[in-house]
Amino acid sequence: MCAHQGSLTCDYDVQSIHSEQVLDGMQQEWAEVFAADPDAPIFFSWAWIATWWRCYSRHNMTPWVLAARDADKRLVGLFPLMRVHERYGGISVFILRPIGCGIVCPCHLQVVAAPANRVDVTKALFAFLFEHLDSWDVLDLEGIADDTLAATIAELPFRRTLEARAAICPFVCLPADWERYHGGLDKKLRRNLKYFENLLEREHPGEVSFRRLVDARDVTSAMDALVAMHRLRHENTTFNEPAYVAFHREIAARSLAEGWLRFYVFEAAGTTVAALYCFRFGNKVYAYQIGFAPEWARYSLGRLLAGRAIRDSIHEGAVEFDWLQGDHAYKYEWTDLHRYDRHVLASVNWRGDAYLAATRVRERSIAIGKKVVPEQYVAQFERLATHLSLLS
Repeated sequence: MCAHQGSLTCDYDVQSIHSEQVLDGMQQEWAEVFAADPDAPIFFSWAWIATWWRCYSRHNMTPWVLAARDADKRLVGLFPLMRVHERYGGISVFILRPIGCGIVCPCHLQVVAAPANRVDVTKALFAFLFEHLDSWDVLDLEGIADDTLAATIAELPFRRTLEARAAICPFVCLPADWERYHGGLDKKLRRNLKYFENLLEREHPGEVSFRRLVDARDVTSAMDALVAMHRLRHENTTFNEPAYVAFHREIAARSLAEGWLRFYVFEAAGTTVAALYCFRFGNKVYAYQIGFAPEWARYSLGRLLAGRAIRDSIHEGAVEFDWLQGDHAYKYEWTDLHRYDRHVLASVNWRGDAYLAATRVRERSIAIGKKVVPEQYVAQFERLATHLSLLS
């Protein structure tokens, strides 16, 4: 059993798993833990984690997956972390981060466990971390949505903590039928949907078709089109990163096989001219990326595609359509609801303190930069601020 830490007690046997071979053998157990947690995010699923590790792991990364077992040795809780070794201003720092963090932007991260056990399992996992302070310097938990994590961190005797920028995540609560939802939309949006549908049919009668992809070859072709459309419209798109493209090619294929993929497209003459790349996981639909061909912009295909995808999600019985991170105006056409994903950092020694100081420099620089740097250069500025923080 894990030892007590302060006021925290636990009835779980906790271990950190560093071997990729051991993790490979846990796939079935991993799925069973997910089945017990209706709130588990797709971003901690076995398929997502394994695909990310294959595409992004580097020599300075080691799996540090926290696993809790009950008295019967049954796996009841998971928190997939990795230990990353980095140097900041000449200081060597060991950082615990969620597997999958960074450019892929996982959202709503939490300890995966049955809801009734989540608080106790979370406390057990963090008590274990405090028994192994010689192995790490700082926690860097980005994209966490569960207040249980933040509350547990607040209870523990960290040297310093920092709450960095939160991410806004709009979402739609879906009713049981499309007519009810459609009737509650803003009148201007309803008029626009009708107008652009009519415009499209009037100028391209019978030429443009909508469908949800179910064939692997079609998914591959649509992903190629989505990448190309983003590269045409956005100079600094993440789809310029080879590893990012490789990751999404693989996770789309795996999600199709699992029954999770919801890839919606408009096609003209057999060519994808707009795409909305989503996942159905549990009773939620995650809208991950949207894109359209610039020459079709006047038809507002992105708006039309979003409406079709939300309608399909309602017909499937989903209870939520999650736009994930980003407070883009087009998302708020469909909802006035949002939640926040938090970014919490906590240090346990002076090296961790230095990492927090560098992060604080970066956050302040980005906040100032967003006020003075043109929007199209914000991404480059964020990378510069990150580089400068490493030198501080």
